[in-house]
Amino acid sequence: MKMESMIVDLRPITDLPRHFELSLDAEWWEDPEIEGEIPALDGPLTARISIERAGSKFILRGYIEGRFLMICDRCLEHYCRELQSDFRLFLTRHAQTDAEGERELDSDDDLENHFVTGEELDLSETVREQVFLSLPMKSLCREDCLGLCAACGSNLNKGKCGCSDQLEAAGLSKLKNLKIVQGE
Repeated sequence: MKMESMIVDLRPITDLPRHFELSLDAEWWEDPEIEGEIPALDGPLTARISIERAGSKFILRGYIEGRFLMICDRCLEHYCRELQSDFRLFLTRHAQTDAEGERELDSDDDLENHFVTGEELDLSETVREQVFLSLPMKSLCREDCLGLCAACGSNLNKGKCGCSDQLEAAGLSKLKNLKIVQGE
């Protein structure tokens, strides 16, 4: 089922899976409130999601595929990254909140569940969350990225800068005068 709206009503979901397919364009990703290492989509993002009821919980299984424009953590250059990710979530309703709207997790099982309030689920927010969770801890344009020169800021992937041969690592400069005495 192709979806125009990304809000799913959970009430009619049974133990038979319902399938949803989303094709999300670049405008969907743009959110002025979220600033991160993914500036934009590089083409459409597709997500295939199935939802089924399992007792009082829901099981959500999905697959996300697309290309993202990323920023390298070492050289700060933009690059494209392919994303293909499977995910599975357990959704449960959680109505226990305190006076400030905070939820208290009661058990270890609560850590494995995603909570929904009400009878609707916004699949676009679920997809966005799963995209962020699928990213590596360090985003690199390539594994051997040399990064930026610590003195002048030149991108060392594009060639050596004039100052790189003369630089000493400031934190290690004291070690060049270190003498190791044997036998102590």
